[in-house]
Formats: sequence, C-alpha cells, structure tokens
Amino acid sequence: MARQAHPTGTKPPRPELTSNQRLVIDLLRRRRSPTTAYDILDALREKGFRAPPQAYRALERLRKLGMVHRVDSLNAFVACCQSDNTHQSDTVVLSVCTVCHGVTEMTDPKLRKKVTDLSSQCHLRAERLTVELRGCCLQCDPPDSTGDNIAAAGSGPVRPGEKSQE
Repeated sequence: MARQAHPTGTKPPRPELTSNQRLVIDLLRRRRSPTTAYDILDALREKGFRAPPQAYRALERLRKLGMVHRVDSLNAFVACCQSDNTHQSDTVVLSVCTVCHGVTEMTDPKLRKKVTDLSSQCHLRAERLTVELRGCCLQCDPPDSTGDNIAAAGSGPVRPGEKSQE
C-alpha cells in the first residue's frame, strides 16, 4: 500500500482506530518497552480481550499504519517513538539491548537510499525495512575507564529531534 503525499506543512489525517487498536496502542505507549502479544492479551482481558486473534489483528493494523514496530528478535512490539507516528521513510533501525531488552528507535535516510539501491539490483521493490542492532546498552554495560567500548566513543543513537555530537 503506497503512502499518499500531503501538501507541505500539513499532517496526514489521523487514521480511524477501532477500540481494540486504541487500547493496544495506549498500552504500548504506557509500557514504553517491548511487549508480546500474549502480554497485551493478559493486560487487556478486563477490557474485553479474550483470544489471541484480537491482539494480533490490532497489532497488524497498527503496524501497517506505522504506529507500532515489531521487534523480531524478542517476538514483541513497541510503539513508534515518532510523535505523529510517521517516518520520513519506511526504514527503521531498532537497537535492542540483550540484557535489559530496552529498544531505541532510529531512522536514517542514507540507509533507506542504500537499501533502495541494493533492492533494485535484485529487482525487488522494498516496501519496508526494519534493522535490529543487538548488543549491550550503556546502562547495562557502562563504558570502561579506558574508553575501549565502541559505545564510549560517542557513537550512541541520536533520538528524533536531537543533534549528533559529531
């Protein structure tokens, strides 16, 4: 499904969400951590969720809208960190800590361009790409005093709205 262009300076219309989709996205935004479909189901039982397909249908629609990202390595989902749930591209990089399972979301237009070039060489039109970087975050593995960690070199993620230190 192609995204429609909107006039410069205007936001795309907010998608209509079902009550189940609103419950799921609200839960993911409150949790701010990767959550499995079964955890969603358990958390929303009091709100009427009874079977896994209810959670999976809501998650799939939210994912197609770009409001949720699937963290494949954890078999879980996170809410999109973009305030308007739209990305400049469909290329998202998720850094996943192997200790605390924290997830940081990033985008990089240069990566999207590279992926587009590579996919065209294979005669494939890539519609969406999610890259997962797995490792230990600075909170779980602080830089050592020698500065030998890669993360200590100042190459940490830049969140939307922040400027790189380089």
